[in-house]
Amino acid sequence: MRIWNSGLTYSPGLNDLMTSTVNTYFEFEDFTIWSGFDVLTRFLLTNREAGQATPLVEAGVTVGYRCGDLGFLLKRRAETAAIQQAIAVANQLTVLFVLNDKYQWWQHQLVGGELLQVGKGKKPKHLAARLVES
Repeated sequence: MRIWNSGLTYSPGLNDLMTSTVNTYFEFEDFTIWSGFDVLTRFLLTNREAGQATPLVEAGVTVGYRCGDLGFLLKRRAETAAIQQAIAVANQLTVLFVLNDKYQWWQHQLVGGELLQVGKGKKPKHLAARLVES
């Protein structure tokens, strides 16, 4: 789904139509990746935990979902480890999964206010299996 990379320079320069096209593409890309993340994480949370998935919001933007002390973040919306840790601490999430644009994932445990990586995987089906095991 890559037709335009962020930071790519187009020679001889962008005109109004190209600028509009690039901006529309970036909106489409974010919407598509978020939609997949939204469906996947809500499904995993509601099947794993008793209760409803609730949004995790950072600076007015939904960056993930939680249910109980389990949370999921989309890395493109919570890019740095410091932001991820702050969200985990503020929401008292003991287990946090961070997914990238291709839904590869990293599992973190909140220990003493610090996020420690305890697992990772390349496919959502492995993430689902991990949730069933714990």
